[in-house]
Amino acid sequence: MARKSFGYLLYVLCAVAVILASVFAGVGKKTAEADFSLKNRSLRCAIQLGNPKKHLPGLTTGYNYELLQRFARDMGDTLAGVKNAREKEVWLDSLRLGLVDIVVLPYEDSLRADSVRFSRPIDSLTVWAVREDFRTGLEEIDGWLGNFEESPEHEPLRDLFLLRYSPTKRAEWGRKVSAISPYDSLVRAEAAELGWDWRLLCAIIYQESQFHIELRSRRGAEGLMQMMPSTAEKMGVTDLFNPEQSVKAGVVYLKRLQSMFRSKAAGDDELRKFTLAAYNAGEGRLTDVINYASSIGADSGTWDGLVEIIPQMRDESTIQVDSVIKLGTFQGVETIHYVNRVLSLYEDFKAIRP
Repeated sequence: MARKSFGYLLYVLCAVAVILASVFAGVGKKTAEADFSLKNRSLRCAIQLGNPKKHLPGLTTGYNYELLQRFARDMGDTLAGVKNAREKEVWLDSLRLGLVDIVVLPYEDSLRADSVRFSRPIDSLTVWAVREDFRTGLEEIDGWLGNFEESPEHEPLRDLFLLRYSPTKRAEWGRKVSAISPYDSLVRAEAAELGWDWRLLCAIIYQESQFHIELRSRRGAEGLMQMMPSTAEKMGVTDLFNPEQSVKAGVVYLKRLQSMFRSKAAGDDELRKFTLAAYNAGEGRLTDVINYASSIGADSGTWDGLVEIIPQMRDESTIQVDSVIKLGTFQGVETIHYVNRVLSLYEDFKAIRP
């Protein structure tokens, strides 16, 4: 009898264990599905496209950056950050480890990678990768991309980023554009802070980066306005990959330069030229040129006047004799070209976008 009771009890316990396991499995499944959704979370993303200027058309990185922003907004998410992959970094490893949620790759890379899932191709150029167990998240991405591609917003946005042009040739041909760049509204707002025509600020950005948000110079300058991270940090900006932050940092710096040289320049036009020169060469270099011009009785209030005496600053003997020059010899060729080029682009932009 005792043996039968024990067997019955064991049977009951096993049955309860099976039921509980089933319940917990169901709960676990629902939890996993919720965890692997990309809705209402803080998304972490990386864009790894190598050098798009060489391999992909137009502003492909900027295009995907904008799409990630829109996707996050429509999913009810916030973007914790979009990283610009540096050379030789492998963000797919970070994706597999759960350190990021989405990695943007060239479409051709999706044919070689494993242990991750890929979205539908975006304009046959790129794909978004998620972890292999993010089935729900991938469905959300594909659904959103499909809806976006069918929307009236898709083609104009794609063309704005991917169909690029030469402003100089457009001006020569007498052709107009409806927008200079995908960042026109941002540039307009920030140029107002300077009291500048927004197309002059566009000319600086074009000369610096041609509107490539991912661009890095050999010297370490980054972003649309090619600022050094150390300089941007002084302006309160730590993410130069972010177009809005990059332009804001550049404008704060330009504003500071304008204020610094306002009393030195003979009028607003000359002040803008001084500001452009200082943006390229540095405030110390321009101060040296102005002080040297003043010390020899040359015209120190106009850019043309400074250009005339810059060749003298290439001579070591000049530097040794004149104590007002603090930073040594100054070739100035690059800076003279920079000012001329930006002003020329400004005229082009005024012609093609009245």
